[in-house]
Amino acid sequence: MHRLPQVVANLQQPAYFLAGADDTVMEVKYVKHLASFHPLFESAEGNVRVLSDCGHMAMLEQPAAVAQAIQELTFAIAPAAWHLQPRDSARLGG
Repeated sequence: MHRLPQVVANLQQPAYFLAGADDTVMEVKYVKHLASFHPLFESAEGNVRVLSDCGHMAMLEQPAAVAQAIQELTFAIAPAAWHLQPRDSARLGG
């Protein structure tokens, strides 16, 4: 775990972190600290989402909140083409 900041600092693609507000294994303050090493973000606020009423196992404790957070992040950063409906991509040769 002590190498995680180095790993995050060397990432060249965006990385987003989901943190459980009630996580006692990896507390929010540590997630934000880890996220702050990412070179593409000026602050941890840009790449950390905190899920309320959630501990360490967000995908089991709050699956709908995890799915919503991932969907929001995906739509926020995705190219316009990703938002096409299947019928639109077929029309465009996709």
